[in-house]
Amino acid sequence: FIKGYKNQEEIYNLIRTSKIGFSFIPPRRSFSYSSPLKTIEYMGAGIPVVANKEIGDQQRCISASDGGILVPYNSKKAAESIDLLLKKPQLISKMGKSGSNWVNNNRCYDLYAKQLEKKYIDIIN
Repeated sequence: FIKGYKNQEEIYNLIRTSKIGFSFIPPRRSFSYSSPLKTIEYMGAGIPVVANKEIGDQQRCISASDGGILVPYNSKKAAESIDLLLKKPQLISKMGKSGSNWVNNNRCYDLYAKQLEKKYIDIIN
């Protein structure tokens, strides 16, 4: 666990040294439409994510990228998935690369800028 204040550089260093990312978001209505930034950051750093499938965008990102494992919001299922990854370092590597590639191709500012520009042009026309 990370306790106390950490600056941005310290957080990035902690993420880079991690083998597995963990993003369990309570399946509450208020979170159901959120974008899982923690999941995207882990995947972008080449770290596979164990996440719960009840959060729509989180499920879409991991399913589309093969960058992690989705499980129900259940601590036993989460622990089993973490254990599976730790026993299979080749799976950690494969999912890490897949997630990183997907983030670089689908969740980057260049792509968003192009999409926004297209919308503006559509509006103007």
